[in-house]
Amino acid sequence: MKYASATLPSEPALVRQALVDPAAFADLYDHYFPRIWNYVRYRMDSSPVTDDLTSGIFERALKKLHTYDPAKAPFPAWLLGNAITDYYRSRQRRRWLSLDVLGERSDDAPGPAEMMEADESKRELLEALGGLSERECDVLGLKFGALMGNRRIAEMTGLSDSNVGVIIYRAVGKLRDRLAAKGQTGD
Repeated sequence: MKYASATLPSEPALVRQALVDPAAFADLYDHYFPRIWNYVRYRMDSSPVTDDLTSGIFERALKKLHTYDPAKAPFPAWLLGNAITDYYRSRQRRRWLSLDVLGERSDDAPGPAEMMEADESKRELLEALGGLSERECDVLGLKFGALMGNRRIAEMTGLSDSNVGVIIYRAVGKLRDRLAAKGQTGD
């Protein structure tokens, strides 16, 4: 799957056009949907919830497009807003990824031995992710789930570019250390 670039060159013009012609919103939707869906999927525990929340994000964006101010936030940051936080507050659930999601597979999935090995690796990774702070998980989600660059993450979170890089570096280091220790102990 080919991912979209960070911003559309004609984004401001598309936003203005979408204000008078909602059909123009389709270009914004097509461009940002894969990144928004990937980020939401990284943070949610099921595909149906991801689909519902992502569609809600775009529905709310279309309804409230007149409130978007490019000087305050980049368009993808405005799209996400507090949608995921609001979802979890409404559900009063912790922000952990369920292990049930690891059982989902496509028809062309590898055989049972490969699946068991991959499932064990995913389980260990999720366990290691559970030891990170919420901020570290959010930044890693934006980096690897939404495929955003450090600068875009910094704009969304209010952190500096270098702080984002340090958080990612340290969080990945923690994950690497935890996973290496897990492999050395034989657990």
